[in-house]
Amino acid sequence: MAIDDILEPPLEVDSFEVFLGVTITYVNAHSPSFSREGRDGRFLEILHCREGRVEEDYSGSFYFLSPGDVSITQRTSSKENLSFPLSHFHGVSILFDLNRAPECFSCILEDVTVKPTEIAARFSPGNEPFVARSDEHIAHLFSEIYSVPSEYRKAYSKVKVLELLIFLSLFRSQEEEGRRVGRGQVDLAKKVSAYLGANQDKRLTVEELSRTFATSPTALKSAFKAVYGLSIYSYIKKEKMEEAAFYLRTTDDTVLSIASRFGYENGSKFASAFASVIGKSPAEYRKAQMESKPVQME
Repeated sequence: MAIDDILEPPLEVDSFEVFLGVTITYVNAHSPSFSREGRDGRFLEILHCREGRVEEDYSGSFYFLSPGDVSITQRTSSKENLSFPLSHFHGVSILFDLNRAPECFSCILEDVTVKPTEIAARFSPGNEPFVARSDEHIAHLFSEIYSVPSEYRKAYSKVKVLELLIFLSLFRSQEEEGRRVGRGQVDLAKKVSAYLGANQDKRLTVEELSRTFATSPTALKSAFKAVYGLSIYSYIKKEKMEEAAFYLRTTDDTVLSIASRFGYENGSKFASAFASVIGKSPAEYRKAQMESKPVQME
């Protein structure tokens, strides 16, 4: 999570219907999850991850999207229930109600003979996600969805939905092996994450963690990377530095005392680690935060 996200609202959702039975939802989340009620029926969801990481749980099988990835899923409910392992997600969901949406979009634009029901049957015949990893074509297709000014979003989205349907009708990429993550791996990774959060003042190694959780270092690293998209070392550093930024922003504690709180006795090593995650040295970050505070009038 970018550290400035801590200052943003935990959840922003902008949702609207672009065609009959076709709803697009923009989600900006700085929280662990997003859910909303829905109804039963036949649905096709196309979910794109722009930033952060998203977890989808389908009957005990877990799928994770990294920035640029897309999932295509046939569903029996429009209910939404997404988790964000890094408490950070920016993305868009396009939901087709297959009982209400046009059977063929040629009625909207001539020669667009794509049928959402055929895309659903092709990519998600068993109601499990098809996950396409980011590539230049997907990046180009979705980048324009996010850049259009909000006042033109609805009109522009009509064009992009039609373009997306054509793209998917021609899409031939094969799903990679190993996309599905088992519940055991997910449970292990989340227990390790909670343990790391409760022991930020300690310098923990993978070997120590593997002994604590009675598993091999290889299995531990594999499970953690599958869920969080980061190595354990990178995750520990990221969490520590974002928490350190909170103390720099909200307290008058010295940089050295904050460094010590997170297991750094050497100020220069702490400053280097902080800059690698936050993009500024601790002193620069604190100065920028002080300058951005509103002036209190007497």
